[in-house]
Amino acid sequence: MTEENNFTPFERIIRELGVVKWIFKSQSMEASTNVSQVPMLHSKGRYLAGMYYVTSSEKMMLLQEYIKHYTKRFESTTNTSLVKNELLEIHKEANSILNYYNKNLTTSSKIVQDFKKNIPKIIGDKLRYLEKHRGVIVVGNLRIEHIEFGIDFHDKRMDWTYQKHNTITTNNELAFFCAKLIGFIDKFEINQSATKKESQKIKLSIKQVALKYIYEGKSITRQNSNSIIKEYGHTSGDKLYNEYTRYSSKTNRIANEETEQKLKNKIKLIESVISLLSIENQEKPRKEITDLKAKLIID
Repeated sequence: MTEENNFTPFERIIRELGVVKWIFKSQSMEASTNVSQVPMLHSKGRYLAGMYYVTSSEKMMLLQEYIKHYTKRFESTTNTSLVKNELLEIHKEANSILNYYNKNLTTSSKIVQDFKKNIPKIIGDKLRYLEKHRGVIVVGNLRIEHIEFGIDFHDKRMDWTYQKHNTITTNNELAFFCAKLIGFIDKFEINQSATKKESQKIKLSIKQVALKYIYEGKSITRQNSNSIIKEYGHTSGDKLYNEYTRYSSKTNRIANEETEQKLKNKIKLIESVISLLSIENQEKPRKEITDLKAKLIID
């Protein structure tokens, strides 16, 4: 695999997890007071709603390359101790970050509830409010150098940050990166400690789980619904199966709703699932969102 700056895959993953940790925690931190502080928080942290920008000197989050690397190493070496130790360290760090995300950056957390509670009703005020909850994260050598809240990547004031690799991401997408690493490592069955017991998937609603499986082309049946939903912290396989059955129909997914608010809620629901999907599985939900938004405009 490509190794810019000669980082090993293990070093890359650990550094990238450090970037994710800083992005998550910075949203509740105070602005930096020391001009030499790294990373530099140029203003008080705030919840990063929706998409934000990460500009980096190197490619990041090369998940499939990491999976390929460790699979090959694990299968080809006669001494797996080093590989196991690396995987366990990655698992521990990714799990810690995912726990933080689930506790502090999901819909039940205070920072998210406060953000939603304070969204203005007037459209102009709302747009300005949402603008304040965007950000640009500047990464050099896989370490965060600067975090700019309340600004868009295309703002000319951010010209100084432009680097070789520029990515749009979300909190949910970064959490999903951690969850995928954990899931991959668990398959090796080397993690029999408490760390494995504590590992968890991203907290999703039952509707989100159902839609995720639909867009991925996976089946949910009465037989497997209980085991699937337990992985996401819920207990009712019947509810999951019912939502899966309802949303399996495209007609139901893109149908108009009784009220404008219900239609907006449906759009938000599908939007929330997109970042959980691979690029090749995102086209269908994006098209359906376009269809739903057209109904919103017509109404």
